[in-house]
Amino acid sequence: MDNYQKIFRARPSNYRLINYEAEVYKLIYGRDPLSNLQLNYRRPKKEYRSLYWDNMIPEKAIDELMNISKIEIVDMNQGKDSKLLTHFIFRPINQDQEYVERVTQMLNSGTTKAKFGVGVGNKLIIYVATKNWYRPDANNDLLIKWWNELPKKIKKSV
Repeated sequence: MDNYQKIFRARPSNYRLINYEAEVYKLIYGRDPLSNLQLNYRRPKKEYRSLYWDNMIPEKAIDELMNISKIEIVDMNQGKDSKLLTHFIFRPINQDQEYVERVTQMLNSGTTKAKFGVGVGNKLIIYVATKNWYRPDANNDLLIKWWNELPKKIKKSV
């Protein structure tokens, strides 16, 4: 089974047990959001490999992330504004806490912030985020660059 078949998309995000967006907000800003974050907001989507993805996430990055055999994709988001930030969340196949801590430390560099936590089924997950987000009326080159570099950072870390 390749990583494409292991993507966690069992329920719509409004039924999630964990508010990923709030956890990403805490990761970037170091505090809880001032109000509840909107989980289901409209953003441009494209169909790619029979699933719907945020429009601004490059297909090359999606392919490379899906082909990392040591992880399972939990969630990814192109971001919307200073509250709903760009993020990628994955579950390492190796669930040893020391290993997950080491991977998280390696990912925490530059504009990329990372932390680990407990996800659905009490499995360890890693949040990877950047303070950048998709802006419909602006240049998104930095966002696209972040997505295109992310698979290499994760492969090197795991």
